[in-house]
Order: sequence, then C-alpha cells, then structure tokens
Amino acid sequence: MLKAARRTISAYPNIDPEAVACMAQTMRTVENRLGVNTDNIITTYTLCPKCSRRYSADYIATTNNDVCLNDGCEGVLFTSRELASGGRRRVSAVTYPFTSPIAWIQHMLSRPGMAELLQNWRSDRHDDHVFGAPISCEEWMRNLDINRPLGDISDGWGWRSTYAGLERREDPETGLFTDENAVDPPIRFTSLPFGLSFSLNTDWFQATKEGNYSVGACYLVLNNLPRHLRFLQENIALCIVLPGPNEPNSYALDQMLEPLVSELLQLKQGVNMLVRQGIPAVYHDELVHGELTQQIADLMACIKMCGGAGVKSEHNFCLYCHSRLLSLSVVEGFNRGRFDLRNPAQDLNNAYQWKNLQNDADRKALFEVTGNCYTALHDIPGWHAPTLSHPDAMHLLYLGGMNWIIKQVLVGPGIFNKRNPGDIEPQDIFNNCMKTMWIPKSFQRLPPKLGQTRSTTKADQWKLMSRILYIPLFLALRTGDVISGYAPTGNPNSSSSKHVAHRAKLFHQQRQKYYQANGIPEQCPPLAQCVSSCNLRFHYRQALRFCLAVNIIDKRSITPSEIGFSQQLLELLCADYIRNNVQLPPNFHYMMHLEEFMLKTGSVYNTHVWAMERANAVVSKINHNGRSSGVLEGTLIRGWWKYLTIQNLIRTLESLPNQTEADKAMISDLLVALKGGSEDAQHTGTLEAFIAQCQTDYTKLYGIHAVNPVSFDQPGESWHL
Repeated sequence: MLKAARRTISAYPNIDPEAVACMAQTMRTVENRLGVNTDNIITTYTLCPKCSRRYSADYIATTNNDVCLNDGCEGVLFTSRELASGGRRRVSAVTYPFTSPIAWIQHMLSRPGMAELLQNWRSDRHDDHVFGAPISCEEWMRNLDINRPLGDISDGWGWRSTYAGLERREDPETGLFTDENAVDPPIRFTSLPFGLSFSLNTDWFQATKEGNYSVGACYLVLNNLPRHLRFLQENIALCIVLPGPNEPNSYALDQMLEPLVSELLQLKQGVNMLVRQGIPAVYHDELVHGELTQQIADLMACIKMCGGAGVKSEHNFCLYCHSRLLSLSVVEGFNRGRFDLRNPAQDLNNAYQWKNLQNDADRKALFEVTGNCYTALHDIPGWHAPTLSHPDAMHLLYLGGMNWIIKQVLVGPGIFNKRNPGDIEPQDIFNNCMKTMWIPKSFQRLPPKLGQTRSTTKADQWKLMSRILYIPLFLALRTGDVISGYAPTGNPNSSSSKHVAHRAKLFHQQRQKYYQANGIPEQCPPLAQCVSSCNLRFHYRQALRFCLAVNIIDKRSITPSEIGFSQQLLELLCADYIRNNVQLPPNFHYMMHLEEFMLKTGSVYNTHVWAMERANAVVSKINHNGRSSGVLEGTLIRGWWKYLTIQNLIRTLESLPNQTEADKAMISDLLVALKGGSEDAQHTGTLEAFIAQCQTDYTKLYGIHAVNPVSFDQPGESWHL
C-alpha cells in the first residue's frame, strides 16, 4: 500500500522527487519515524514446554539442537516451518515477552518535565538535598510527631532508611548471605540525585471471555512521582506477561523473572542515561540508580512471589510473623503484643538453603518447617519478603473483611431473621434503606443487596458498604429506638441453624487442635460453648468498630495517632469476635500488621492495588487472536506499549504550533483508532477529555504537556516526518 502511494505521489509534477525518495515504504519504517515502534524494548524469550527453562532468541536462531538442555527433560523447543519464499523459519513452542526496565526509565527521563517531577518529593529538609546518612526506624520514631499527617510514601520512615551501594554477599565459611554496604560513609539511597524507587505488582487474570486461560502481569511503578501521577497508565511499565493457561510453578516463575531481576541489579549499581532537564530542553549524562522498594499485590500473589507457604500452612501461614494457624481460634492469634515477628535475615538464609538442596524431598521437608523457598527476587540486595511485601488494604479490608462480616457473620447465622411474627423482614428493611439512600453518581457500582452478595461483588462495592453499613444495619436490627435482644436461630433445618452448627463444629475442631498442640487438651471448651453469639447489640457494635477503623485507615493522609487508634480498633474487633465464638479467616490476622507498614510507607493509598487492577482490565481488553503458547501474551504486551506510544504521539501533534488541516485530520484519525481499544477500559470519558486534562495550568506548571512521541532510542536519534 505504501509503495503504491509512493508511485501515485511521484506521478504529480509539482512533487519534489527527493522528498518522494525519502518516503517510508514499510510499516516498520513508519513506526520508527513516528516513535511508536516497541520492538527495541520488548524481548521475546522461548520457554521449554515441559520444564519452562528459558532460552534467548539468539540461541534458538543458532542452535542445532531443538531439545531442552535440562537433564531428563525431552521438551521440544521449536519446530521448523517452510515459508512461501522457500526459506525456513523456527517457531518456538512456548514464548513469553519481557520489557526492559532500563529502556523504560530512559524513555521516562526523556519526557519533558519528568526529571523535575521525580524530585518533587524532596521537602524543605536540608538533608533531602544533600548526600545524607540513612535514618533508622528507631531514630525516625524518636522524632515522630504523632499528629503530623503521613500522606505520600516519602513521609514514612522507610523512604529514608535504605542504603545506597548494598551488595548481597555469601560468607564462604558459614554459607550465610548478608547485605553489606559498599559505600563508606553510608549514603541514603534516596539522597542520590536520581535514586529511583520501584513498586512491583504481580497478578493473574483471565485473558479470554471463556475464562479458562489465566495469564500473569508484572508491572513496575515509580514511587518518586507524585501519587496522583504515579499510577497513571502512561507511567506504569508492563514488564512481563506470564504465559497461561495456568499459573507457573516456582521454577518457571524464576526463569521468567530472571531478566527483570538482572536489569534491576544493574539499576541498583547505577546506569548512565541521558536526562532531559529544563526549558528549553538540555540533555545531561546522569548516573541513574533504581531499587525495588516494595511489592504491592494481593495476598496470594505476594505469597507466590515471595516463596511463602500459603494461608493453609499450619506453622507459616503469615508472611510477617510465626503465629500458627490454630491460634486464630483463640485471642492469642490477634494479640499483636505477643506476635513473634519473622527475622528477615533468617528467612533469607532459609531461602538460599532451600535453593542449595538438590533433593526434592529435602526441599519439601525444609519448606514445611521454615515456610521459605527461593525466588529470583532473593538475589536483589535489600529484598526481604517480611519487610517489603505490604498487606494490600483493598483485599484485606473489603474483599476479605467486609465481605466476611456481611456474608458469614451477619447473613449466614441468621442475624437478619425475623424476631417477632408480623414484623417486616429485617433483610427487607436493610435493602429498602439501601435502595432509597441517595448515593453520588460518581459511584458506578452500588453496594450489594443482602441475599445477592455473590462472589462477583467487586471491592469498590464492599468499600462503599463499609462507608454506610451502620445506617441500614441499625434500622434492620433496632426495636423502637434501641438495639437489644437476640436473633432467633430458627428451626434446626433452617439454613441459618445449619450454618451456625457447621461453623461451631469447625471452630471447636480448630480449638481442640490448638489446646492439644499446647499440651492442655482438657482446657478446650466443649462444642456447646463454641456456638457464635446472636446478640444483636454485640454485632452492631462490631460493625461500628470495623466501619470506623476502615474509614480512618483508607484515606489519602493519616496521622500516626490515627493509625494506632484504628489498629487498636481492629485488634479489639478480632478479640471480641473470638470471645463470642465467631470464626475469622487469616485475612483478619493480616490486618494486625497494617500499622507497622503504614508507618513505613504512609497512607495505604501508596500501596493500594486499585490502579493495578485497572491496568489488568486494560490489558485483558486488548484485542488478540486467542492463540496460546505465548502468542496471546506477546499481543497483550505490544498492545499496552503501542497504546502508550500512540497516546504520546497524539500529545505531540496537539502541541504543534500553527496546526494545519492535515495535522488535525491526523489527530482525529488517531483518536478514533484508540477509542475502540484499551482506552475505553481506562477512562470513563473520551481521550479528548484526557488530553484536555493534560493541558491544565497545573500540569503545564510541571512541564508535562509538551511531550515528544515516545522514543526508546537515545536523544539525537529521534524521529522525523
């Protein structure tokens, strides 16, 4: 098509032949000149279809052996196909795509105003602008103002506590691994001119409408950016799409993470990059450092990425302490003062000890004792699962806590059963209140009605429920103007009675195991004393505690005194539930660890996964042909980056002075091209509204309006039309 257009244009006598000679004739040339070609940042690796060992494209192109190199593995890596031209092409059996974080950072630092935005966190403190020493948690706590709000991640103690120049070394005599500081005197990592902090998110989602093909996505986020810009799609790097249809085992996951870890290690030591600064733009050669500061993901993904044992493990269900699963049947499981916190150094060496074992049986035995297995992330200096894997408030408080309280604590045991003949059903009162309550239209999903709380209820629905629960719950449980009395259990064959009996049996069994494990089986309460309470005032008080704690915790800024108060509320909530024989899942134990991480990273808005869930929705809606074995995954990652490059191209065209009709037509065509793709999944409005937002006085102040088309090449090799 392009060649035909060139011939047609060259036929016009007024067209300069030299201009026509430079015209692009292939789509690759067009993409390169417009800066929307992503081939130079996306690398495709081949995986063994049986053991998932990783192979580079160069190896596949040059090897004479199509069988996997692992001992005992007979996986065929590729097949050779004959092309129409007569040549032959090697087609890999399974592939997965990887995006270079170094290339992404180089691109980010070439955007107008980005270098300045990355320094926006620096406060008026003198030591934020010079090479300062790390500040320990203890020193930070001594100078803490408990009434000063913690908003951004830079407000917590963790931001200024990390060391630059850390190296993870093995003691040749003891075989133990430790992190040693290679810089003397010690320098705070964030005091480096370009010391970039990353958050890693990993999650799995269904990539097909049929729901039978699960792929994983690994994202990187720059914590140095202001929070309102940090989680925009344009500032998020989709680094890996893990191939489906099922989640990988630990070996396969390590194989796919190794290229990412390798580049993170390079950034840890520093990489020279050209950084765009000032207006007009001047490029400076700067040494850019990067470190993985935290992992933000749901609990299951955190456990998988950290090499944890899982929530069903008796001795190691918690990533942060050594509490036993059986202790969740007694108050001790929620008594924060008695938690035996994990030792990060011990967990690290347990992971390397597991790695060095050659026998699967020995590995399994060690894993059952320690709850630690090696992952590729353990090679990163400073990485420790118990301190860098943050509890995700979205899943804990809403999909975990609010969901459980409504379905298993209130509805299941019959707290909404009719108390007197002739009364209106309390459940109907609750639902009618929800129906007639005015809720701002900005809430796209309304809270679920009782009796309709299916598994598809979203986290934002449970979040809204936690904001208003105390109103309809009071109306449903009250008698006159007060809440008193007990909910009737119903006849033995009713669903509520069966639910209560089932929960009491499970709770009693768990308590029996706990007391037996502690050598005092005679102190275990009998089954009759393990039935959950039906006291209406108790349940309303518990709901008030939970709603108040959640409303305090889940906001953009929070003071240390508020953190402590809300944590005490949650601890009291769990203790009273246990005393009244209400069984709680591990999510409630994980809530007991929120305070320590909020003091470290500030508001939970810095560790929420809402934005990453939206990113998953964007990726899942990218058009693909449904082909597995890595083809679908490659399409998804190219679609993500292609969207961002075209978006930047539109911004550049919008910023052109004295736009011609051809320029306007080109912008219109690009907007139409984006509207049918992943853009609609991210923005509720149109892309024009998004561009208009980028033209506000605030964003102009920071210089992020005039953006060049994305180019992952060095400055000076830019495109031209």
